[in-house]
Amino acid sequence: MKLYPVCNPPKWALLFLIAISASVGLFVTIGDANGQGIAPPDDGSQITVSIVTFGSGEESWQRFGHNALWVRDPLRGIDTLYNYGKFSFEEENFIVRFIQGHLRYWVEAQDPALTFQFYTSMNRSIYIQDLALTRNQRVSLRDFLEWNIKPENAFYDYDYYTDNCSTRVRDAIDLGVGGEVKRQTHTIPTHATFRFHTQRLAAEPPWLYTALLLALGNPVDRPITLWEDMFIPMTLREHIRTVMIPDEQGELVPLVA
Repeated sequence: MKLYPVCNPPKWALLFLIAISASVGLFVTIGDANGQGIAPPDDGSQITVSIVTFGSGEESWQRFGHNALWVRDPLRGIDTLYNYGKFSFEEENFIVRFIQGHLRYWVEAQDPALTFQFYTSMNRSIYIQDLALTRNQRVSLRDFLEWNIKPENAFYDYDYYTDNCSTRVRDAIDLGVGGEVKRQTHTIPTHATFRFHTQRLAAEPPWLYTALLLALGNPVDRPITLWEDMFIPMTLREHIRTVMIPDEQGELVPLVA
């Protein structure tokens, strides 16, 4: 058997190695062409954003209903409900702060399946509205929500009427569409007032009704706009359907798909 020095292989060995290398390179190229080695672009085309509205419950803090934003992004492995309604019963002076409307709330990422299961078990309705956002708007809103759930950004001072779980959802959507929600709703009056909604949703128990009106102060009987009316999840669900935004081609389409 003849041995060849490593530094000087025969010509047939070189040709063999070249052929093997070419075959491997061809295999990798074909694999990449089939999408096995190239990640799809993060252009928002795979993202879905929805408003999820939950019906009212029996407890005092459930009377106004609830809502959240639901984002599905398979490219990032995101299937998340962004819930702005988190608070702690263990907060110092909870009852007093609750009556005054000065609780500390935060936004939290939640598992959609478990959340839907919970609300279903409580016999509370679930209503889902997909948003007809452009790809860039979907990316922008996803990135904002992911930023917002970071501990340093998550907390806010809750107010029943002007800064609650529903207004936070409204404001996030408004940010995502460049202010179109506020622009199209903040000057349109409704026939409702904050007192009307409070009587309708929180007349019982009487202490809650009285506390809410005291916390609100003078503007209790002022007619409110569509923008302000969206502090209630159910009215946000209705009013958001009136908003129109430009699509990818610049044509006006309803914000709710």
